[in-house]
Amino acid sequence: MKSKLIRIIIADDHKLIREGIKKLLKFNEKVKIVGEASNGNETLELVEFLKPDILILDLNMPIKSGLQVLEEVKDNNQEVKVILLTINDDPETLQKALDLGADGYILKDSNPNKFDEIIESILDNETYIDKRLVNLLVDIYKKDHQVDKNKFHELTNREVEVLYYLSNGYTNNEIALELFITEKTVKNYVTSIYSKLNVNNRVKAALYAIENHIEKYLPE
Repeated sequence: MKSKLIRIIIADDHKLIREGIKKLLKFNEKVKIVGEASNGNETLELVEFLKPDILILDLNMPIKSGLQVLEEVKDNNQEVKVILLTINDDPETLQKALDLGADGYILKDSNPNKFDEIIESILDNETYIDKRLVNLLVDIYKKDHQVDKNKFHELTNREVEVLYYLSNGYTNNEIALELFITEKTVKNYVTSIYSKLNVNNRVKAALYAIENHIEKYLPE
C-alpha cells in the first residue's frame, strides 16, 4: 500500500526562492508541493483551503509577516507544521517564533542536503533549529529559567553522548551514524533524556546541555 504523501505549501515573496525549494524537494518521493504563496494573506487562505502537513514560510512576507502568519495558523488550531525560513539571526525574533509555536527555524544559507531529514524530524514532532542559532538562545534562556545543575548524573553514558550531539544540532539520523546505533534507538534515548531533564522538546534539551557544559560530562 502506497504511503500518504507529505503535502507542503511554500510561502516566500521571491519566486526564485520558491523554485529553489521545489528543486530541493522534487526528488523526494514522499512529498508533494500542493501550493505556493507570495504574501501573508495568500498564505493563510491556502493553508485554510488546502490543509497541508507542512508550511515552509519566509519570515519577511509582505502584507502579513511570517510571525503574524505563524500566530494565526497556530491560534486557529491548525495541525500544520510551520518551518520558518530567514536570513535573520536575531535571538529575540527566534524566541518569539518559538513562543508562537514554530516547528522549525532555518537560515536560508543552510545546507540544502539536510532539508529532507529536517522535514522528517519535524513530522516526528521534533523542533528543528539551525544549530548556528542555538547559542543565541542561551542568554535568553538563562534569564527565563532557573537551571538545575544536578541532572546530568541521572543520564546514562550513552544518553550523555546523545545529548551532546543533539545540542550540537545533529539530527537523529546523524546521531545514529556517529554512535553506530539505529535511529529508533536514538529516538528512545531522546525520549528518556526529555523525561530525566524535565523538558519537552529538542531546543530546550539543547539549551540545557549548552548552559550546563555537556562536553564536561562526556564519558572517557
